Amino acid sequence: MKLTRKELIIVVILALLTALEALSIDLYLPAFQAISEDLKTDIEKVQISLSVFLGGFAVGQLLWGPLSDRFGRKWPLIIAIAIYTVSSVLVLAVSSIEELWLCRFMQAFSGSAGVVIARAQRVYRYDLAGCSRHIVDNLYTARNAEQDPDRYDTSGKKTLCGGFLSPCFPQ
Repeated sequence: MKLTRKELIIVVILALLTALEALSIDLYLPAFQAISEDLKTDIEKVQISLSVFLGGFAVGQLLWGPLSDRFGRKWPLIIAIAIYTVSSVLVLAVSSIEELWLCRFMQAFSGSAGVVIARAQRVYRYDLAGCSRHIVDNLYTARNAEQDPDRYDTSGKKTLCGGFLSPCFPQ
């Protein structure tokens, strides 16, 4: 299966939307000490911002999924990205830990739309039901290969990931 230029652009955008949340966490973790000093608070309170972020991510998925099903993928995603952008700018101007918590919650809440909508779009555009079924089958195969090596391919020719992902990208 060869992707057209438009499909490739869509795949890249979906991947970037999915990576948005991970980047939002990983880019600020090393700055916990500096944030603590800047806001003149305990590092434990800064660590709470990670829990608040993950809570916002969970709550956001509950909203953005049904909204994108009801109103389509485009407008909920545009609104969410706008909220994410505003929240990201506001994080730069916080003067208290509570403001940081609020901004980080809004960042995660709105950023979760990218993950939810990207996954929904992948399922909608591509047949991932068969891919998911194959992944589950491979998990059982990997587990059972130890018990019955004669029945399952244990020669090492297929890597674990290759076995999982091969049906997702047919040739």
